Amino acid sequence: MEINDGEERSADRMVKLDGGSGKAELRDEDRPDPDDFLGSENIQAEEVGKGEKKITFGGDNASHWLTYKVVEI
Repeated sequence: MEINDGEERSADRMVKLDGGSGKAELRDEDRPDPDDFLGSENIQAEEVGKGEKKITFGGDNASHWLTYKVVEI
């Protein structure tokens, strides 16, 4: 997915939390660096029903955020 300065994109994904937790990782795949790791955050099943959460990633002189919520399915 391509995102330029000032733009927003929706990943619109649903992921099953195996074992009660998962990890969100953000990477910037641009040139000249092939794969910049921008950060990660653990997501817990205990967050079910607690509404939207926001993670801020600031690695590699970037500023990105991810909004998510944990739901029971």
